[in-house]
Amino acid sequence: EEASGRQWASLARLGGHLLDQIRGLPETKVAGTADRAAAAVAAAAEDYGRRTMTVLRLAFLSALVLEFVATGAIAGVAIAVGFRLMWGSLDFATGFFVLMLAPEFFAPLREIGVRRHARIEAHAALDEIVDLLDGAPEAATPATGAAPTAPPALRFENVRVVHSDGRVALDCFDLEVASGERVVLAGPSGAGKSTVFALLAGFLAPTSGRILVDGRPLAEIDRDAWRRALVHLPQTPAFFEGTIADNVAMGRDPPSGDREADVARALTAAGADEFVARLPAGADTPLGERAGDVSGGEAQRLALARAVYAAGPLVLFDEPTAHLDAETEARVAATLDDLSVGRTVLTIAHRLRTLASADRVVVLEAGRVAANGSPAETTAPPWGGAATAEERGDA
Repeated sequence: EEASGRQWASLARLGGHLLDQIRGLPETKVAGTADRAAAAVAAAAEDYGRRTMTVLRLAFLSALVLEFVATGAIAGVAIAVGFRLMWGSLDFATGFFVLMLAPEFFAPLREIGVRRHARIEAHAALDEIVDLLDGAPEAATPATGAAPTAPPALRFENVRVVHSDGRVALDCFDLEVASGERVVLAGPSGAGKSTVFALLAGFLAPTSGRILVDGRPLAEIDRDAWRRALVHLPQTPAFFEGTIADNVAMGRDPPSGDREADVARALTAAGADEFVARLPAGADTPLGERAGDVSGGEAQRLALARAVYAAGPLVLFDEPTAHLDAETEARVAATLDDLSVGRTVLTIAHRLRTLASADRVVVLEAGRVAANGSPAETTAPPWGGAATAEERGDA
């Protein structure tokens, strides 16, 4: 089982190497390091091959032993039947029937080796899945508190987050967000902005301190119900094999009970209805992984439709208009403004332009709040970059 676990880890490394190299193929070609990248993939493949052969050796050996036992048992039955036929203590029909049943009787013994090997492989894969799903520790007593249905007020009290490698992501982090307030989190890379989102989404638990939602500890609210109350729009949304409608609904119950109508409403609100209508099967058009069949702006509008489909009272935006052209950005920004009405909104900002629609800007540095004020009080990008003339005008 340990060897199979190592084999599975090796396969994961190989897949990661291959995916990274395919994604970065243009860059490696330009840099002239394609041969080195190919060598890295080849080394990972060779390591996987060695580990696979180790597992197969053990599997074949155990299968050989079980096959030998099963064959010996069948031979023993055949000898016993033969002697009884010779002595006349067993008639031919009965003896023939026993010989016909013997291989089937011992067939499960032969299957043990195959089934055991499949089980070991499944356990190795399951360990990886469980580690991923249990990324955030569960409370000793399952939380059963109801999630808010109105825009929640949030409060972080002396929150500290230390990763397993010793990195401090947040330290003495205190922040209050009023119900229905629009707050922008800004700061340099690694300041802790994404950690705040991970805490709210339940992917991380504070090392110390606590998070309050309408005065109640977040840890006491049912995690699944809380996540259903969230709207998360990342900078680079993920898509899955399935239709456009499947990717918008994401398996969630339709708010009105009519999935088709709710998907159409979400697509219209996100400004995606026009290009979806031009597709061969409309919202039933298959969408490949990473939305390779649509443009970047169209993919972002589909992600926005996903957020609109079953919008909850708390909205988390991670610069959703990044990498979009000016016209598409304006349309998406207008939809975001509509989606934000009547909800508590937290937005991660990488540009000054994002600050304009905020009620308040919170600047993070080294996991702490370094500044807290209105957008008008923010005169330069807190992440250390230089604002363009256009951005200064917008902000």
